[in-house]
Amino acid sequence: MRKPIPIIKGTKADPTLRAVPRKFYVHAWPFCPETEVANIANFIDSQGFSRDQIEVVKLQARGNYSSFKIGISEELKDKLLNPEVWPAGISVNKFKFPFYKNSKQEQIKSSSV
Repeated sequence: MRKPIPIIKGTKADPTLRAVPRKFYVHAWPFCPETEVANIANFIDSQGFSRDQIEVVKLQARGNYSSFKIGISEELKDKLLNPEVWPAGISVNKFKFPFYKNSKQEQIKSSSV
């Protein structure tokens, strides 16, 4: 097993460089096959999340059901993972992003100014 690479997070305030708010993603399934992104967005909105806080993507399910990747700001993850938010029979867990060994990475060469 590989040793995890330590990650540092900057603390210096800089007016020219800012980080975007971190997002947290969950995988939610099994919904009826006819369930669409708008249905999920409306449901999550009805649970107290505002539309501008959520991102919903329909995934290709491996069975006869619909599956979704749902993204929210990291501060709201505990609320989204609360079982009382979700209808009976729906499963929700942290979304695991696939790892691609041969992914192309964009290299940006710095130029002197």
